Amino acid sequence: MVKFGETIEMDRRPEWIDGYVDYAGLKALLKKMEAAGTIREFSEHTVYKAFSVASDSNLLQCHAPREVDFTKKIDTEIAKVNKFADGLRKQLLARFDLAQHQHEAWIEAGSNEAGLAALNQVMLECSEALQNFEDFININYLAFSKILKKHDKLSSCPCRAPYLLRIQRETFARQCLPELIKGISDLHASLVVRSSQPGTPEQTREDSTPEDAEKKKKKGGVFDSAQKGGTTFIRSTRKYWVATADVLKVKTFLLRRLPVYKRSRLPVYKFTDGATDSDLVTSIYFDSPGRQLYEGRLKKFDGAIALRVRWYGPTPAHDDIVYMERKVHRE
Repeated sequence: MVKFGETIEMDRRPEWIDGYVDYAGLKALLKKMEAAGTIREFSEHTVYKAFSVASDSNLLQCHAPREVDFTKKIDTEIAKVNKFADGLRKQLLARFDLAQHQHEAWIEAGSNEAGLAALNQVMLECSEALQNFEDFININYLAFSKILKKHDKLSSCPCRAPYLLRIQRETFARQCLPELIKGISDLHASLVVRSSQPGTPEQTREDSTPEDAEKKKKKGGVFDSAQKGGTTFIRSTRKYWVATADVLKVKTFLLRRLPVYKRSRLPVYKFTDGATDSDLVTSIYFDSPGRQLYEGRLKKFDGAIALRVRWYGPTPAHDDIVYMERKVHRE
């Protein structure tokens, strides 16, 4: 099994070398503390101050690194990663702003096919840059988690939990940039819409006759630029397990072909809005006292039924729409 220290060395990007946690340095510091015994210097007796000693200079001093040195090093590394991540975030946002300006210029120029190919490449590069940024965040967070876990195994003064809470709430780990996922999705959707409009080179090549275009539209091959939905619909779904580290990869792959939809309070689909790329969804399921419907769904019986009321967003007002859904499981 490859050790984490080797993993971080292999996975980090050379151009971002100054932004990664000094995992090797922190690990070496722990080894020195363990060898000198300073990592277990805390006990319930150390909270009392020795007033009988004239001054600190009269105490025996250990010249090995101590707990305070380790925590200072952790604080320094967090500040370093924060500063570097903030710079990357600004670069990423600037890159996306440039892509938006290029998209607007392409529309004003007539949405030509050559520009379409160039814009698709720009959006692919934005998606890759976003993925690289998330990988940077994840590997640094994991490095802090790993080194703090090693510390707590050796130390009489555990500190992993409070440090990870601090990282999760106040620092680089919160820079998930959901607005970029939405923005990339909307630009991809716009490119699909304009490449599918009647008379464009893209459609002329794929649809030889109007009848072919109409057949494609009925099959769902043409993107609906109006985003019109309804309160009645049939949905077929498949569920897959996706590792947490791969969620963004799956999202960016899918949004090249399907835009991110969000529900509004109106009975229509619409392009994304709000603070995130996902909606709050509330479901209330109905069942008999014997919970036969729940059992059928749990055991995946063919034809098992679920009845539920669902709404999107906050608790609906009296005049808002909710959906009464009947789901049938098929093996």
